[in-house]
Parts: sequence; structure tokens; C-alpha cells
Amino acid sequence: FLLNAGLDPNAIELYAVATPMARAAGLGEYEAVEALLERGADPNAPETCPDARPLACAISAGQAEITELLRAHGATA
Repeated sequence: FLLNAGLDPNAIELYAVATPMARAAGLGEYEAVEALLERGADPNAPETCPDARPLACAISAGQAEITELLRAHGATA
């Protein structure tokens, strides 16, 4: 897993504003979101683009369990 190799859990993709957690949240990858949170990923990143935050991605994709997980970690939309 890339986190074990030292990936910054808050890194923003080169041609997008989404973080790895936002992508995982939108795709319904609960375990990935959980792992990123455990490794210190910011549930509110990126601050510059609220629509690309993990919670917004989870909500728009109908991912209720991930939405609850992110809110439990202080995520805001």
C-alpha cells in the first residue's frame, strides 16, 4: 500500500484537486478511507475546494457509511 511507502495522505493529484481520501470516499472504498484517516489524512482537505472534500464526495456518491466515518473524524462539507 502506498501509505507504507511514505505517500503523503493529503497529497493532491497533479491534474485534479482531489486527495486520495476524496477519491476513495467517492468510490465507496471504506477500508481505504479508514486507513488514510489512521495515517493522519485531513478529512477536510483540500480547503481551497470544498466540493472536492472527502465528505462532499461521499455524500454525492451516496456513501452513507463513509459519510458517518468522516463526520466522526470531524469532516465538514
